[in-house]
Amino acid sequence: MNRPGLKACVSGIPAAAGTGLDTSGTDLLDVLYLADIRFPLERANGIQIFETCHALASRGHRVTLLVRDDTRRPRRDPFEFYGLPAIATLRVERLPMAGPYALRRIAYMVAAVCTPGAGTGREASC
Repeated sequence: MNRPGLKACVSGIPAAAGTGLDTSGTDLLDVLYLADIRFPLERANGIQIFETCHALASRGHRVTLLVRDDTRRPRRDPFEFYGLPAIATLRVERLPMAGPYALRRIAYMVAAVCTPGAGTGREASC
């Protein structure tokens, strides 16, 4: 499916070497997935988010998942937690958040906008 304007939101990247994927003739993307949840999360939305990001990365797309930090110590590895193999094109960035809910929500949004490139190779706009 080709949707006009889609490429304005994402940037094409070259095929990742050594992935074993035949990506000839396809456009690979930088994907920034924002999920304002502590991570990893036991509930269905946490599973869906990680499996979606993992599936995109498995196709060769470079995916950055931006989440709130895990509340457990030591931090849990999301690949191990969800039982999926690690992929070089999937990166999980954790933002430390503290305080009341409304403050955490605002802090996450500011951090998401101000994270330099947040894995997209672009400069932050802050």
